[in-house]
Order: sequence, then C-alpha cells, then structure tokens
Amino acid sequence: MTVPQEKLLISVEDYLESEKHSNVRYEYLDGQVFAMAGESKRHNRIAGKLVQLFGNHLENTNYDVYFESVKMKTSATKYYYPDVVVTCDENDEDDYNIENAVLVIEVLSPSTERIDRAEKLIAYKKMPSLRECILTYENRVFVQIHRKIDAETWAVENYYDLESMIKLDSIDYEISISEVYRNIVFPPVEEDLS
Repeated sequence: MTVPQEKLLISVEDYLESEKHSNVRYEYLDGQVFAMAGESKRHNRIAGKLVQLFGNHLENTNYDVYFESVKMKTSATKYYYPDVVVTCDENDEDDYNIENAVLVIEVLSPSTERIDRAEKLIAYKKMPSLRECILTYENRVFVQIHRKIDAETWAVENYYDLESMIKLDSIDYEISISEVYRNIVFPPVEEDLS
C-alpha cells in the first residue's frame, strides 16, 4: 500500500522573496504555488489593447494600470497575477504587489476559464477596494462585467456584440466592445456533429 505524499507548503514570506528572482510567474494559494501557463497571441493582444486604452484614459490621474507581471494580494494567503489591474491607492507602495485594486480584468482562454471564473473571481470579489471585474473571452465576442453594488451584492452584465458600449464606473470610462476586440481574428467555430 502506498502512503499519499504530503503537499509541501511554503510560507508567504518565502514565496514573495522567491518571486522577486523567478523567471516563471507563480500564483500562491494557501501555501501552495502554481506556475502560470503561457498565453496565446490573441490573449496577449486583448490584454495589451486594454492596457493601452486604460493607460491613455488614465494618463495624468492618480490611477495606475498594471498587467501580467504584477501580483495582486487578495487575502493574507492568496496572490494572483491578473491580466490587467487598475489601482488608485497611494498606500499601495510595495513594488511587487497590489492590495487595493479598483478594476481587474481577466482574459479567458479554454485552459484558464474555470479557474478565472470560479476561484479567482470569488477571491477578487472579497477585496474591499474592488469595484468592477471584467471577464473577456479570447475566442469569441463576449465580455462580462461584475459590478459591486455593496459589500455582499454584485450585478452582472453580459455583452455579446461588437456594437455594445460598456461603462466602467471605477475609472469613469466608456468603451466599445469593438475597441476591445479590434484586429482580433477569432478561431473558426467548431460544429457539433452529434
């Protein structure tokens, strides 16, 4: 009979120190670390476009836009790498971590959708500072916005067409879905042959 191996847990302090020197990004969940997968060109273009649009809009304000390589602390034992994060907190002085995001964006791919929609979204919504969270798909036109109504209530809005406009209250910005997906070539839709 084999005895199951115990999972090796590392401290938050050891994780944070090792991340400063690592060539691979790892997310930290309750003592365990998980390597981040690479992303598609489509995923990267969408995230890059949002960084560009938000950065231009927020220039000369107290807001900062970060992407992919800056960790976000959602609790004492959870650190994630959102695709795009916006903060407006002068107390976020740590060079490597964000604690007070107002807006988070995740670009969903087939390999990340389950974790992004469940685990990460739940953790993000527990952050007191967060006002909006956007989930946008890389393989089709679909944007979902989660807006905080109060500490316990979030409204969800879904957008499926390129002509739709979305208003982001957290950064006082209106954007068309067509801007999010400009120059994105979607993969062919697989037919159901059953």
